[in-house]
Amino acid sequence: MTLHGSDPSSPSSARLLLFSCLGLALASSACSGDDSPSDDEAAGDTSTEDTDTDSDTDTGSDTGSGSDSTTGGQGDPLDAEAIARIEDAVELTLGTGYATGCSVAIWRDGAVIYAEGFGTKNEADELVTPDTLFQIGSDTKKMTAIALLREVDAGALELDSTLAEFLPGLELEASPGVFDTLTVDRLLSHRSGLFDYTPFDDAPDDAELQARTYAEFAANEYAMVPPGVAWSYSNPNYTLAGVLTEALAERPWADVVIDDVAAPLDMDHTYARRDDMLASEVDIASGFGPILSSELDTFSLLAQLAIEEGPADWTSPEDHADNAFTRPAGLVWSTATDMAKLGGFLIEGDEAVLSDELREQMQVGQAALGPGIDPETLGYGYGVMAARGFNGPQGYRDVRVVQHGGNTLDMTSTFVMLPDQGVVVSVLSNGSGDDMSLVAAVALEEAAEANLPEPSEPTTPYDPPAEDLSVYAGAFGSVELGEASIAWSGSELEIEVPLLAQLEVELAPAMTPVARDVFVLSSEAGEFEVAFYPGLDATPNRYLVNRSFAFTRDAEEGNGILPLQLLAPMKPARSRPLSPPRWARTRAL
Repeated sequence: MTLHGSDPSSPSSARLLLFSCLGLALASSACSGDDSPSDDEAAGDTSTEDTDTDSDTDTGSDTGSGSDSTTGGQGDPLDAEAIARIEDAVELTLGTGYATGCSVAIWRDGAVIYAEGFGTKNEADELVTPDTLFQIGSDTKKMTAIALLREVDAGALELDSTLAEFLPGLELEASPGVFDTLTVDRLLSHRSGLFDYTPFDDAPDDAELQARTYAEFAANEYAMVPPGVAWSYSNPNYTLAGVLTEALAERPWADVVIDDVAAPLDMDHTYARRDDMLASEVDIASGFGPILSSELDTFSLLAQLAIEEGPADWTSPEDHADNAFTRPAGLVWSTATDMAKLGGFLIEGDEAVLSDELREQMQVGQAALGPGIDPETLGYGYGVMAARGFNGPQGYRDVRVVQHGGNTLDMTSTFVMLPDQGVVVSVLSNGSGDDMSLVAAVALEEAAEANLPEPSEPTTPYDPPAEDLSVYAGAFGSVELGEASIAWSGSELEIEVPLLAQLEVELAPAMTPVARDVFVLSSEAGEFEVAFYPGLDATPNRYLVNRSFAFTRDAEEGNGILPLQLLAPMKPARSRPLSPPRWARTRAL
């Protein structure tokens, strides 16, 4: 058994794959560099793909599909030299990971000016086109956030409204009262503290969203830390946003997000349900990536760690799981062109969809992506990440960047915007954990070249490590991993987790400081970061947090830490019938 790392673009182990599912597709962007914390806390992916403006043009490499690229009615198209540089980046990228093909779109100054497909989309070696659909993973979250923020616009609730107010029948048995302080703001900015439960079993019935939430989720989910303590990316935040949207809109989330968000923005090839897509589209990519040894549907971190990966193989569109519970967090299907249109909306706005005030607030960091960081410099807004600084092949540019990205088990989405330059890049690919950062960076530079500042020296939002590391030492406890001790040896900080040793997980004791309150741990699967956060009562270094687990200092019975033995049976049962949605009785009075 190995402990997962935190790099969501690495396909090297099953654990890396599992914990990247529906996570951010991250790569070079703001504050990138060897001295910055891991990608789980760094800026989002800047990758993009190439397209050709000449119909039936051969790119001169195996990556070119020969399909027609498209331009919009506004904005000048890219020139031949810019296109050639993007094509070169695509050629260098395809073949380095699992992807056999990708689709790229660029929006600039009011229109999609470039869209192209490269490589092949399935086992039959059919070519990717600009119209090929892919699963976009966590890029779904932008749409989920917009759908819920529309309810804020309508006055149905506020950003500081709590889930307990609007979902009064929902309570976590393991963490009672957690929804009393979990607000819409904290939910959408990933400050809930909830364990990252992300099922991938096939459960496409719309009623599954609320049924599973009020049954298995309520019985088994838990808060790793209290809401508001730390930024910790967790897919259930957006599942709950979907549940809340359904309760307020009194319609299935899959209808709300398509009818109220996608359709008004002319995103005509975007689908929330797999079966709707299969009934309407034929140009759909198959995914390629490692096949897991068992179904991914558990509330136990230890059970997740035990899942093995098999050889990489194809998964057809028909065989992709559609899970209504996971949908709002990351199972939408779309095209790169539609994603570019969505980015155009985020830049230009459309008050028929969302007020300018909330649209702009989405794109401002609400939660810092690490302790001691200014969230406006490196933060998570609502469904997108906001950062200062873009690092491309031609150097660092001091510009505002808004981005996200997403991974499923076998597809990757890359999404990045330079709002002040009026440029959006979307790259969709059919491989697990694809790194399209070079393509994205080149496309951004070429599309925004005339409006970019001169390259400058990059800055970092992180403070240097503390001089006295002994202040972090102490006894800790974890829902997921039991007891842990952190000690100062006189030369380095060391961690010991007895349960991991019992399970033969190789975790090096040294905790390497990389920034103030941020450390790197090393296991046989790779490196991953943990960060110390104060308690809500300002107790220093109260929590040690990673996306998949958290430790609490001086954990004692009754402080919210679950007995470890409760984790073993946390495998959802499938015996309960689907019940009608709880729309009427979940509306706050």
